Amino acid sequence: MIVIKIFIKLFLIISFLSSHQLLANDYKKTIFADTSVRDIKIEIDFNGEKLLIFGAMNKFDDDVVILVKGPPIDLLTRKKEKISSIWINNDSFLWKGAPSFYQIISTKKITKILSQEILIKNELGIENLNFYNNFNTSLLALNSDKILWKKALIQNMHDKKLWINEDKSLIKTKGLLFKAQVLFPTTIIPGEYIINIMQVRNGKIISKDYTKIDVKKYGIGSLIYNFANKFAIFYGVFAVFFAIFSGWLAAISFMKR
Repeated sequence: MIVIKIFIKLFLIISFLSSHQLLANDYKKTIFADTSVRDIKIEIDFNGEKLLIFGAMNKFDDDVVILVKGPPIDLLTRKKEKISSIWINNDSFLWKGAPSFYQIISTKKITKILSQEILIKNELGIENLNFYNNFNTSLLALNSDKILWKKALIQNMHDKKLWINEDKSLIKTKGLLFKAQVLFPTTIIPGEYIINIMQVRNGKIISKDYTKIDVKKYGIGSLIYNFANKFAIFYGVFAVFFAIFSGWLAAISFMKR
């Protein structure tokens, strides 16, 4: 069923491009894209999700760049230091408005098809992300090198598979058609995920398309998530008492054996 829907959408896109190209120049919309699903449900047994992005454009030799960004969040980077043979969090840095998920998929390496100026302007590439509207959580962090802190943040998010700087999985078929796959890990958060699709020609972005998907929690997971966000203090107290009760119950069970 999904394959049939995708085929129908691609047929409509190509038909529109064929008629549109007779009237349009290169500065109008000449690339169109869609996704295999419009929303992702996070339930108790959620193991991640694969999203297919597909579309068509009006010229064979053009490149395609796809940017997927999750809802902005605040991210805390901690620095551990060894004091008296014990590792502790000695300093921290809070980043404001960082994307919870970030992935670039392109036909070629983006630095080969776009100038540094365009990359910075469109925030293409993790190193070009603009989330320096942050504040420090300590005086030590205030005097620290932001570049080192940002490298640590990037490495941490990359290890969690939440930030992927470049993915060469975008495939062009028959020149005009393209498809790419995005893998959302189990740790994605609910919210609106923006997908920008760009057509590149001679080092310039000549056309863009835009779509989005909604990630939502369902079932008991949704109830727990909403309760934890709206009543954080009560949720924390409940979690502590539940942990104590679980430990006591396990101890009693072990003693009976």
